[in-house]
Amino acid sequence: MNKPLAFLAILSPILFACRAESVIQGNNSLIIDFTKPTEAAKKASWTDPQTLQTEPVAVGWSWRTVYAVRMRAEVVPPGEYKIQNNSTALPPGQFFARYSPDRKHWSTWQALSCDQPPVDPAHPKQSYHGTLRVPESERAQYKDMLASYNGQDVPWKSDEEAAVKWMVEQQPDFFNKQLPFIGYVQFMVEVGREGRQKIEQLKFELDYGAGGLLSPPTNPDVFVSRDGPWRFEAK
Repeated sequence: MNKPLAFLAILSPILFACRAESVIQGNNSLIIDFTKPTEAAKKASWTDPQTLQTEPVAVGWSWRTVYAVRMRAEVVPPGEYKIQNNSTALPPGQFFARYSPDRKHWSTWQALSCDQPPVDPAHPKQSYHGTLRVPESERAQYKDMLASYNGQDVPWKSDEEAAVKWMVEQQPDFFNKQLPFIGYVQFMVEVGREGRQKIEQLKFELDYGAGGLLSPPTNPDVFVSRDGPWRFEAK
């Protein structure tokens, strides 16, 4: 579950008095249960018999973006591991992830690594891990424009959602040129010829954090309805 504004109650005496240095952690998850087909169809779809794509999962906070997301994925029940001597043949399946700042412009697919070998051969766990990270060079123009936005008389200098809306007004093709942060993550799974029939659940966990100076808003009302992950979408 995403925990976007829990830290504000702790920092509120400082927040509304001066700028404060803050470090916040967040997470989100996605479970696709194929034993419940109606619910599963709302979360993912098969693009062909062996390839599935999930709906995008929002990360970060409605007012703060992130540029790195750690991911874990698990197949339930796990496929068959074949262990002979010191080698392990892994079950079929490949996991990929990509990111977007606005649900329209996406990065290329990046492969997740399979955890191997199983810790207990009698009770295997088919899991994968990986990290999506935005190169610092990809963030340069975004940081410059964010500084320009913060130099104006705005209601809340720490509100990146408002800043992004302003950037897109200035440059409608802004995200055509760079993908400077991670607002959404999407997964793709290639299960192999027989894998689809065996899968009951796919589980995804996403962890992320953000730090830096947090400026107080000129009007506390800007916090209203901001309890949630990143929500900006391209029109």
